[in-house]
Amino acid sequence: MNIAMIKNLLKCFLLIALPQISFSQPIEVALEAISHYEIKAGKLTGNKRVVEENFYTLKNQCIRQIIFNDSLPRIEKFIFLFYSKNDLVSKESHDYKDTVVEITRYKYSVDDKLLEENIYKRQASSSLSLFEIVRYKYSDSLVSEKTILDKKLKVLEKTSYTRTNDFETETSAFKNMNKPGDLKKQETKTYFSNSKKDKILVATEDFDGQKESKNQIYSYSYKDSLDIERIIFLSSKGDTLQVNESKYTLKGKKISEALFDKSGNYISYTSIERYRYMINLGKQEMYKLKK
Repeated sequence: MNIAMIKNLLKCFLLIALPQISFSQPIEVALEAISHYEIKAGKLTGNKRVVEENFYTLKNQCIRQIIFNDSLPRIEKFIFLFYSKNDLVSKESHDYKDTVVEITRYKYSVDDKLLEENIYKRQASSSLSLFEIVRYKYSDSLVSEKTILDKKLKVLEKTSYTRTNDFETETSAFKNMNKPGDLKKQETKTYFSNSKKDKILVATEDFDGQKESKNQIYSYSYKDSLDIERIIFLSSKGDTLQVNESKYTLKGKKISEALFDKSGNYISYTSIERYRYMINLGKQEMYKLKK
């Protein structure tokens, strides 16, 4: 799907699919187009399709997202993001029929820390109802604990974080969901060097007692005015499983991400392109949840 097709789809999307939006004067936004490239026999082809678009204000606030169907030339869902000053307060997902299917509402402390996310989902044809709650605790302005609860406030997952200047540990415990291979706990240790990731060690254990460990080794380089981050995924025996390579501009904007198998063949390739774009976003109102 090329950029011209995207623009035409977007016009139809705004003019037909969203009659509840009241229109105003066009404004300039930054459009971020994320594309997947076709891979054949481990080789990169020139064929690509746009799978996601993100719209940012010139102050870098994401205000709209459009997710395209992976195989059909249509919008799969679109997302509106609402802010109070600089705080994201609501993220609302619509399906391609313009039905609101999921909403996340955010709560903050008086000193502007994110305290809670309330996630509402539509089950079948029923109305939106509370699905999960995510709560955060802090230590010295950094997140020290994250807890995910179901709608009955039963803990599904709890993660704790500890940090130093060159080391970070993330430890998660999970509720038994009674499915084969469900995780019981996971510990992720991240090592830093000169403020950049050096390696990540991941150890997991499932409810059947099976334990597994995997490592990620990071390296960095500079080529053609781009910063390159390379991650090698290793098995517990030290064998290369996959390699991820991301390229960034000198301002830190990611422009591509490639995933290779252990033989160097492409598994996937994603490009990220950015444009200045004039669009009439109108005024979308926050969805009113029933109490």
